[in-house]
Amino acid sequence: MIRFGWLVFALGFALSNSDDSTKASDLSHISKPTKGQDLKPTVLAVFLARNKAHALPFFLGYFERLDYPKDRIFIWIHTDHNEDETARLLEEWRDGVASLYQRIDFISSSDVVYDALGVSDWTTERFEHLLRLRERALVAARERHVDYVLYVDMDNIIINPRTLSEMIAQKRPVVAPMIDPPVRSAHSNFWCGVDETGYYRRTDEYFPTLYRERKGCFEVPMVHSTYLIDMKSPGSEKLTFIPDEDYGLAFDDLLVFAYQVRKAGMEMFVLNTEVFMRMPWISSEYSSLEEEKEKMVTFFINELSADGPVIRSEHVPHAKPAKTNFGFDKVSSIGC
Repeated sequence: MIRFGWLVFALGFALSNSDDSTKASDLSHISKPTKGQDLKPTVLAVFLARNKAHALPFFLGYFERLDYPKDRIFIWIHTDHNEDETARLLEEWRDGVASLYQRIDFISSSDVVYDALGVSDWTTERFEHLLRLRERALVAARERHVDYVLYVDMDNIIINPRTLSEMIAQKRPVVAPMIDPPVRSAHSNFWCGVDETGYYRRTDEYFPTLYRERKGCFEVPMVHSTYLIDMKSPGSEKLTFIPDEDYGLAFDDLLVFAYQVRKAGMEMFVLNTEVFMRMPWISSEYSSLEEEKEKMVTFFINELSADGPVIRSEHVPHAKPAKTNFGFDKVSSIGC
């Protein structure tokens, strides 16, 4: 029954992707090098956003600061099932920066429904949908003949402008910039060990890596959330996010990706030589959208502000909060 399920899932993806709106009948004109000039590799950045309006101005603001030529970056955006202004903000951002990047594909849909407990609950249907979207982005990358694909979660903030350049410089099949966790958390985007079920297993290497007691680019059995795939690396042509009938682990997007990378004959690495990214606390499956917003505000105040002024994109409209007296007749401010 399990293997039959994987076959149905794979077949469903093939049929749904046959008329994918992101398929490029005419590839964008990629800038050609002039004599004596070496162009940077091309990168397709994948943004999959859902109910992230509270994070988008900052995520996009930091992304714009990457020290990488924008005309070498393609962007593939998909958003659906939103209960906030995510789609509108992304569309306005696209319109504002379209002339800077090589190409931006934007797909917005409202016809996806999940049987979920909250905005952060991950059901089997939602995992399947996520894997289909990542696969479609991978197909788009192959059609555009890009050198790399960057998958990045929309609440992973790239605070180091050199992040993309440093990842590419490693020349690894799959490499993730280590994400520094919030205070009093040991959760990052890599595992140094897995058990027989494919899930996290504590090892002696994890905390020395997390706390940078050892620095470098280390092979690991799992990276997730934000990572770069070398599309020219041996085995990349076989990589897919769609599990086949041989897959026998739990249906989790992390486990599926790690399994598919190994099956393609590729390796995963985590890079911790610098502070590259930060992320907020992991959400509960019961979290409401309001709780998600409050969590992000706390993250900005306690984490991002420690790295300097918080950056927001000038291309995302900023809605100023309405004036209020908080229920009082008069509010006064007294300076000290």
